[in-house]
Amino acid sequence: MKGKTKGFIAGFLLCALIVGAVIPASAAVYDKLMEVYYRDIKVTIDGQTVTPKDAQGRPIEPFLSGGTTYLPIRGIASALGLDVAWDQSTSTVSLSTGEQPVDFWGQFMAKTDGHVLTKSEKFVEFGEEGEYTWDAVFLSDYTFYVYCEVQDRYAYKGEYSFEGEYLNLRYSDPMDKQTGDAGHSDIYKTELLSDGFSLELVRTDNANGTGALADEGEKAAYKINETKKQYDVHRMVESVFSEYGETY
Repeated sequence: MKGKTKGFIAGFLLCALIVGAVIPASAAVYDKLMEVYYRDIKVTIDGQTVTPKDAQGRPIEPFLSGGTTYLPIRGIASALGLDVAWDQSTSTVSLSTGEQPVDFWGQFMAKTDGHVLTKSEKFVEFGEEGEYTWDAVFLSDYTFYVYCEVQDRYAYKGEYSFEGEYLNLRYSDPMDKQTGDAGHSDIYKTELLSDGFSLELVRTDNANGTGALADEGEKAAYKINETKKQYDVHRMVESVFSEYGETY
């Protein structure tokens, strides 16, 4: 329906522009007498006949003038499910779908900045089952820290960016300089949750910058953890890096 709506409106506006082309661009407000003809013009949308109406619900009949068909914009827009607003101060008619754009990453930042987010992960090692947690901190300066303590301590830090609903992570771990690794890059499809967000891995790049689509998208939910402080996670990550002589 929206595609047809856009096409209809585009055609309608094009008609209006053609009519307006005979008026000087610098024209101000003025009055003009027009000879109009009512010819019982019918309007259909997707094959359905509609009756244009004004703001009070009264029918308004389209008319002809100078070879151009004029349609009431409020009546047509309303029939298409669009909201109509009139700004008297600027003499501007505004059409909108009524849908407010979702500030996806604004919501992401509101959930993450200043919070510790935790995901739980089960594991089986040497015949033993267990569960460990990954703690992540995303800051408003587009840096992030991830920490996990199991038999060994895992730590990552880097930068993140947005592209559509995808979260791009570029990061390093404490061993990178020793192994000559240039770092890592992952792309996740992101879904906002009421208490955090979920990530689904769609692409990962190795140290040489060559990447491949993930065979099976790893998916995990990070949820706000009110019992941990971001400073503690940040400090633990830096502690692991310093053990390997990393200070960047």
